[in-house]
Amino acid sequence: MISRGRLTNPHAGHIHPFARGYAVGSFVRDSRHLKGSRSPFPPARKMSSPTAQGVFAHVWREIVKHGPMAFKMGCLVNVIHNYGVHVTMCLGPSMLPTFNRSGDFVLVEQLSVMADNIRRGDIVISKSPTNPRHTVCKRVLGRGGDVIAVPKAGSFGGTQRVEVPSGHLWLQGDNKDNSTDSRDYGPVPYGMLRGKVFLKLWPMSEVGVVKSERWRSVLTE
Repeated sequence: MISRGRLTNPHAGHIHPFARGYAVGSFVRDSRHLKGSRSPFPPARKMSSPTAQGVFAHVWREIVKHGPMAFKMGCLVNVIHNYGVHVTMCLGPSMLPTFNRSGDFVLVEQLSVMADNIRRGDIVISKSPTNPRHTVCKRVLGRGGDVIAVPKAGSFGGTQRVEVPSGHLWLQGDNKDNSTDSRDYGPVPYGMLRGKVFLKLWPMSEVGVVKSERWRSVLTE
């Protein structure tokens, strides 16, 4: 039944499920073609990966910023190591009782060697005459021009006189009964010295200055 200006269909206003799906789908399809419409969500930011040029530029800025200070520190460390002091270990029985058989850490300085200020009684670090890749820790008992009283080989005892050549040193261990030194390989060239031992660092109970002992001289009268 139709009345004036009003639809009397009892199903008026009801949307069939298929029609509802079609309407929604149509809205979605149509919205894809809308231009100029604003999304309620902010646009996604594009993630840019670092390029080789950018990484190089960053590294270069760091070098320019910290390079001069790093260079100065490197030079200082090199000067201290080559011309100042360094730590080494004196290991073995040849320097008993001054140093322990199990090994003592000591400080070694090079200035005395450079200034030719090595005296009789000083303890020095030298390259090994028998194996230059190794070093030895011995006491200086003679300098160039000195005449040394050296025990003769064999069981008959006695001593023999040996003159130390110019530019050489006579090195011996404090434990003369168990030391391979100048009595075996002869005078050591001064250029093989690596420094003078002046301080014992370890063990802690024996920390202190390493003294020169001139009384150990083996010079002839």
